[in-house]
Amino acid sequence: MPTDNNAIIQSLWVGSRLSTMERLAISSFLKCGHTFHLYCYGDVENVPSGAVRMDAEEILPASSIFTYQSGSGFGAGSPAAFSNLFRYTLLHERGGWWVDLDVVCLRYFEFSDARVLATERTDDRPPQEYMVGSAVMKLPPRDDLMAWLCREVRQKDLSALRFGDIGPNLMEVGVERLDYNSYLRPFTFFCPVPYYEWRLLLEPSRQFAFGASVYAVHLWHAMWNDAGIDTDATFDETCLYEQLKRRLL
Repeated sequence: MPTDNNAIIQSLWVGSRLSTMERLAISSFLKCGHTFHLYCYGDVENVPSGAVRMDAEEILPASSIFTYQSGSGFGAGSPAAFSNLFRYTLLHERGGWWVDLDVVCLRYFEFSDARVLATERTDDRPPQEYMVGSAVMKLPPRDDLMAWLCREVRQKDLSALRFGDIGPNLMEVGVERLDYNSYLRPFTFFCPVPYYEWRLLLEPSRQFAFGASVYAVHLWHAMWNDAGIDTDATFDETCLYEQLKRRLL
């Protein structure tokens, strides 16, 4: 078992049951040689064997959980809103890696850097421009960016938040303000398939040329949820999602 500061991967689940996608994400990191710490509130069904259950109350109390309240807008009712504050608080206190539970590991996260920030492509900017992502990050304890993000979130009107407000959008502001641009990694590292092309993950016989620079694939669960697609369903056996399930679940 690796003992370096890349060994432990951390994430959070708010709910009583993991779907196939979350199980796939956790299993993929375990199979690639990582230890996986899953923070949760109470019992959670379907946690893969080998994952270490952690008490989320040690980081933030369950009474502090909040969701996006933007009516019927994208992500409405999702605890993904709270997960942003949770990850910033966790990493500020304990440091290390954070990944969302829709990120599938393809190879061990071997980075000597103390800070690693993901980027992703977006469809509202020129092709050569990328935005800061929040699905994968590595920071040391007491990091300035995490401290800044925690302060900023706590000053927000949580009832008025929209999807992304305190995630990638706020992170991008913080990265610029604190001059963290040197810690950004190419989008190919963790988000080789952009969110606006997420349906390619389910396209039969679709080929992906994932080279040595690809450490993980972000599956964009929020897009599936918005489209009403069940992550527990079985799809065409030749699509990437099913291939990843056969290989890593």
